Amino acid sequence: MTDSLNPEALKFYRKQRGNWSQKDLADESNISKTQISRWERGEQIAGIRSSSRERLCQALGIKWEQLTRAPKETDTLKLLNRVPLKCGIDGSARTFLTLVQAHLGLTEDAIMDLAPLAVLILGRRSLRARQTALNETVKALEAATAEACRRLPYMPGAFRDGYDYEWIDEERNSLKERELFMTYVDYESNEYSPFINFLQDELKALGLFEEHPIDFTASYRGATPDYAVPAHVLADTVGLDPDNEVDQGILERIQDGRIDLEDQHHAILRCRVDGVRIRRGRRRNHI
Repeated sequence: MTDSLNPEALKFYRKQRGNWSQKDLADESNISKTQISRWERGEQIAGIRSSSRERLCQALGIKWEQLTRAPKETDTLKLLNRVPLKCGIDGSARTFLTLVQAHLGLTEDAIMDLAPLAVLILGRRSLRARQTALNETVKALEAATAEACRRLPYMPGAFRDGYDYEWIDEERNSLKERELFMTYVDYESNEYSPFINFLQDELKALGLFEEHPIDFTASYRGATPDYAVPAHVLADTVGLDPDNEVDQGILERIQDGRIDLEDQHHAILRCRVDGVRIRRGRRRNHI
């Protein structure tokens, strides 16, 4: 077992002591703030004098052995009021998350903390937009039907079959149940998602991804739609050529999360080497 100070343990127990700052700990232990800062950076952590150890432990109310072991992840999460999630994130969404971090200058934790509120806002705005569209559409259809019946009174009921009331009733029920990811299938088995339509309208209103729109795909009923960062947007971000065969394969891997965008420089270099080998091999086969 190591006898060296563990920087993460020192940070953990300092925070646990009433969220002390480095200065608070320095005042209580009579050890300079500069020295504490060095320790927390992982500097001069071996061979700490016994007198410093005693003052440090007395100030923190712990034993030295506790300062030599990294704190458990569960303890750290509890201290910081962080709760581990029991789910993962889609690979393409993970790539998008990294882009948002860079674009807005936010941490991953900050984005995840705001995600529930953001989904609530988007969800309610989507439902309200659908309700408004439905009300306006029904009003327009009823007005058109009334006008047609007025002008052609000798054809009673002929216009009521001009549109499908079942679809309208289904949308009313969907809105009543707050089905955010509702999908509709037409007579040719094409699938449509009101939520995707809403997201596309919102992105257009914000002027985002105008040149290279996001390709959304309606997933099965009740599931979130699939989406990915457009290849051309990624290409500009990481310096790849979307028209190059090798780079296309790399971009696809970044899109679906198989290559971590934060770690992409080393991974891209490796994939490019692999890609060149593959292409050369194909040439030899063709010959």
